[in-house]
Amino acid sequence: IKLRGVIYGGDHHFTSRYIIPTGDLWFHNGISTGRSCVFEGDLNNLPNGHLTSARGKSAINLIYAQVL
Repeated sequence: IKLRGVIYGGDHHFTSRYIIPTGDLWFHNGISTGRSCVFEGDLNNLPNGHLTSARGKSAINLIYAQVL
């Protein structure tokens, strides 16, 4: 089972990050990014703790998936 996404909450709004199987991390905020996602980099090259918050919002839910 691998971490595949994080949901962040605060100020009556949710944002998210998702991790594709290659380890690339993408950010989405429907208000500021619309229908697009913003590439943030390779998860393996980001500092420890990077996923605990996103742009002022705290992580509230982790999404795991098993790769078959």
